[in-house]
Amino acid sequence: MEQGYFIPVSYVIDETNLEGKDFGSVEFKQFVINLKYAIENMASAVNTKDTSYYNTTEFLTNQTFFSGATPNVRAAFRKVVDFGTLPNAGTKTVAHGIAFDANYRLTKVYGAASDPVAFLYIPLPYVNVSGTIVAGFTELSLDATNIIITTTGNGTNFTTCYVIIEYTKQP
Repeated sequence: MEQGYFIPVSYVIDETNLEGKDFGSVEFKQFVINLKYAIENMASAVNTKDTSYYNTTEFLTNQTFFSGATPNVRAAFRKVVDFGTLPNAGTKTVAHGIAFDANYRLTKVYGAASDPVAFLYIPLPYVNVSGTIVAGFTELSLDATNIIITTTGNGTNFTTCYVIIEYTKQP
């Protein structure tokens, strides 16, 4: 298993032997090289982390996905859509605003809905066979234009619903 990339908690860069040295000294040059190495490691670690920023406009997440048989990777993007109220035993669509084409690949789609009066919260998609919150199921899917949510029970008490879409663009 490949491990993630982490920023070291501390770097040992000895600057004590720089006192009285000029900028052209071997010691100063080595200090600069060590400092540059530490900064590059930190930048690489930060830049390869998944950015937990959820916005209604397209955002580059810093996730990377394999690209078929090539050694290249694809960048991943995220967009949050405010879906509004869930439907009452039916289907509702809301435009996602992503111009999907043949080069796009969906990597994740998920969401959550909130009933702010009863303080109930459900993930999307959602299945509940006992009917204690919303009877039946809530299905979540996408097409080229819309987010599609279908409920088999009354979901109208869930007046806030966010759907998160993550995808790649390159072939």
